[in-house]
Amino acid sequence: MNYDNDSKFLTLTFRDNITDIEVANNLFNKFIKRLKYYLKEKFQKSILKYIATWEIQEKRKETTGLGVIHYHIILFSFPYINANKLETIWNHGFIKINKIKSSVTPERVGLYISKYFTKNLSEKATKKKAVFTSRNLEKPFLHVSYHQDISIAEKVIECEDIAFTSQYVTRQFVNEEWIEDVVNYYVIENKDTKKVEHSRKEDLSKTTPYL
Repeated sequence: MNYDNDSKFLTLTFRDNITDIEVANNLFNKFIKRLKYYLKEKFQKSILKYIATWEIQEKRKETTGLGVIHYHIILFSFPYINANKLETIWNHGFIKINKIKSSVTPERVGLYISKYFTKNLSEKATKKKAVFTSRNLEKPFLHVSYHQDISIAEKVIECEDIAFTSQYVTRQFVNEEWIEDVVNYYVIENKDTKKVEHSRKEDLSKTTPYL
């Protein structure tokens, strides 16, 4: 739909230990504005098509104990820009950019997106914004449903068209105790209507003290 031979993967990493998602998102949005300006000046076009999400750097967390943010972005129909120039436009650390090989199918690109967009779900569920997209993206029809009925969730698990699954845990403070919710996340492709369904099952039966 948006994927073409000029699509690219871009990773933005902070030089400093930026852990505040609001601060990080503000810097990311400013980068997008600078990149749009550069495209307009260099290529006489201000069109920028992208989808992005943030993630906590696991290796950095292991060494520093800090949940430092970085960003994964897919750029669609993106012209060649020297990596050093992109790093200058980013201006907050380091970048890594790779062209998506022509042999990679759109379906595999979709799985890549799902992988990163569903990482750190428990943290993302409590934050202001976790996903960024340009307004000019062609968007698929999405049907999102949330189920606490175990029988419905079991039917979802048996579905043959599951494209991606993930699980995360959330905690809510209820009646002076912490309630742990186990959330299973499924991305299901409906091949007849090209529809993707997101289904979530919550298990409210477990209680654990907050540690």
